[in-house]
Amino acid sequence: MYNYPKDDRGRATVQGRLDLITDTSYIVPSVQFANALVSASPATDVYLYLMDFYPELKDQNSPLTGSAHGLDIFYLFDEMPELSEHLLVYANVYTPSSIPVMRYFRSLFTNLANFGSPSGTGNTIWPRYDLNEQVYLAIGEVAEVRKRLYAHRVSLWMEYLPRKYRALI
Repeated sequence: MYNYPKDDRGRATVQGRLDLITDTSYIVPSVQFANALVSASPATDVYLYLMDFYPELKDQNSPLTGSAHGLDIFYLFDEMPELSEHLLVYANVYTPSSIPVMRYFRSLFTNLANFGSPSGTGNTIWPRYDLNEQVYLAIGEVAEVRKRLYAHRVSLWMEYLPRKYRALI
């Protein structure tokens, strides 16, 4: 998962190391937070999304893939040169292929603000997050409703390791 596949020298890949950091810093805490919100207030609408759009890379030979944490802000707001020079070091966000993703992403948040639901005319229906299904919206070239965000990786941190830790103490 984090160490496989290994690179030509038998080391974990850069992407594997980044996935480890991303999971422990952003993915698992996001799932825990969504679970806590739903548990504390079942009537509250909670929505979870994953920016799953792969932006155009500045270096086509880069080992990096996907959207880094915080990259979604560039899809939500107009071009921000003061942030772009610091945060867009590996990807080109403002490209013709990203325009439909930007429009779609913005429509979700506009609908949420205007109507209390991100789903609207022409949008993929984005179901509420709940503890049973744990649905989220993967936003890529085509939006897709999925269940259990990175299920194996999240269960490693939220179930398997805590269970092993409790067995040791």
